[in-house]
Amino acid sequence: NGLRAQAFSITEGQVTTCTGVLLDSGGEGASGYSNNEDYVCTICSDQPGHAITLNWTIFNLGNGGADPQDNLTIYDGSDVNAPVLGSYTASNAPGIVSASFANTSGCLTLQWHSNDSGEGLFSASITCYIPCEAPTAVVTMSEAAPALVCQGETVTFDASGSYGASNHTITQYYWHF
Repeated sequence: NGLRAQAFSITEGQVTTCTGVLLDSGGEGASGYSNNEDYVCTICSDQPGHAITLNWTIFNLGNGGADPQDNLTIYDGSDVNAPVLGSYTASNAPGIVSASFANTSGCLTLQWHSNDSGEGLFSASITCYIPCEAPTAVVTMSEAAPALVCQGETVTFDASGSYGASNHTITQYYWHF
């Protein structure tokens, strides 16, 4: 007999965990969500200093009916007044969404709406992580931007003004063009 993750529904309003699965209103093994749903669910860590990550493993939303289409908006905080991380419909799945370093609550708030036509399914695994502050890139180049560079001409990039997060040092620089 294998271990199963605890299942939570978007209808619950408040979820506090670092391990589990978030499901649509149809629940586990059900036929999916229904028409005319409106839910707000906030997911927070049960471990101090940790933040929430959602990995959307199923995101098959209905796209019928009048606008607005079935949609999910994810906020970077403990309520719908937090910054928006993204809004998602049948044509754009969330993938992996994590609370940002700037989000001191570590919570994610989901606002779910289905219209009057077309049901679907969605689920996400819930995990936690310890957020870290990203380094700050400060880069200059030898040419004025936008650089007009001829073939064979040398352009110099300098990132020595960049700095790491508190108590961290930058040890390597990578350039992607």
